[in-house]
Amino acid sequence: MRRYRVASEGGFWLDRCGACGGVWFDGDEWDATVAAGLLDRLPTLFSDAWQRQIEQEASERYWDERLRERVGAEDLDRVDAFRQWAWAHPERSLIMARLGERPEEVPDEPESEPA
Repeated sequence: MRRYRVASEGGFWLDRCGACGGVWFDGDEWDATVAAGLLDRLPTLFSDAWQRQIEQEASERYWDERLRERVGAEDLDRVDAFRQWAWAHPERSLIMARLGERPEEVPDEPESEPA
């Protein structure tokens, strides 16, 4: 049996036999699959493409949560709004290049003292 993730967030796992292709539904997995409208798409859930997409979504969500913890929700929202504007701008490459430049008025970071 191999476990397959059904959704990246709040999802559940389904077990599928590698030999016969049969699916094992534990507990309320049948009801959850039906409720999510995925019963008719069951073969798709086991595809490499579906599993890669689920993993990518989980990774993006993890990274977003870490950024929110480190930067703060309000500042991250500001960054995301600017990013959306910048990517829609016809001169986005110039804007992104400018962002990569170090502003002159930013002081040098203090060197860490040896322990």
